[in-house]
Amino acid sequence: LEKPRRAARPRTGHHSRAASTSVRRRAAPGPRARSQRSTNGTTIAAYSLVDKVGVESVQPAVYIYFIFLIPLIFLTPYVLIKQRRALKPEWQINKGPIMVVGFLVAFTYLLVLFAMQTSNVSYVVAVREVSIVFSALFGIMWLGEGHRQPRLIGAFLMALGVVFIGLSR
Repeated sequence: LEKPRRAARPRTGHHSRAASTSVRRRAAPGPRARSQRSTNGTTIAAYSLVDKVGVESVQPAVYIYFIFLIPLIFLTPYVLIKQRRALKPEWQINKGPIMVVGFLVAFTYLLVLFAMQTSNVSYVVAVREVSIVFSALFGIMWLGEGHRQPRLIGAFLMALGVVFIGLSR
């Protein structure tokens, strides 16, 4: 990676810190960032294709039942063995939010599966990923995350893409 270049100092004989401010350019993403983006995109494509094949084989309600049953079978023993002490206080403190979020996750996933059954998968996947827009806005407004401008531009472009998808039908 190249180091940021410093702006040339004015030849006024005046050597203040303000005169030697550096010009910073945004570095291109490194190989690790590109690899993570590729992995993320590949994962989204893979689970979307699996979901599409699943809802073509069985009804969405049956498919989601098995999708949630398999992790339940494999994760329950782990939680009961390794996290038993933390389970009861967590449930007592967060029972309401756990139930609401659990319901919403299942309900929205079921809606996505029904949409995949009746619509073009590429449209459903694009609209499904619009949750990233809400995550970016949540991070900026409530968590005070930085890089506001690129996040807002990206969120706007994604929302615009969803509008274009809706108009194209």
